[in-house]
Amino acid sequence: MARVKSVERFIVASRSEISARKVCGQVGSSLVRPIALCATTGIREAIGDADVVVTATSIEVDSDLVCATWLKEDAIVCSPGSYREVDFELVSGAWIVVHDFEHVQQRRGDLREGGIGWGRVAGDVASLTAGQLNLPGHDKRIYVIVGRIGALDVALGSRALASVRRKGGGVGLS
Repeated sequence: MARVKSVERFIVASRSEISARKVCGQVGSSLVRPIALCATTGIREAIGDADVVVTATSIEVDSDLVCATWLKEDAIVCSPGSYREVDFELVSGAWIVVHDFEHVQQRRGDLREGGIGWGRVAGDVASLTAGQLNLPGHDKRIYVIVGRIGALDVALGSRALASVRRKGGGVGLS
């Protein structure tokens, strides 16, 4: 994500500011260009104006770490974990893109048939990145659930590239 020119800053939220600062230091030393890095313990403040939110946690139970009311209307929320890290309002109101239907349905009760997110699953990451998945309306939140970080990178890169192209930016490669 740091290679996308429109990315201006990363905000790392953690339960302890020391932990968040440590991550900022690790990320900062690997950046290829200057990007503002901020450490905080305030999740709500960290995600309030974010275009992309990644919930990279080690939780082992479903939780409401991210609330839909805290997000911009067109935010993209990516969860690489096996447990729900967002509130039910987000699950029931966002378009959901998954890395693997069967895996997600087995691990996530909210996305099983009859669950609140069942009807919101729009497709999979592979279809999205291949340009075969057209989500209804680009002004709605998208909730991406992936089990592998590589899939997350591809999905975010694809969405960022599409956004830059819509704004007339980017450099074409032959």
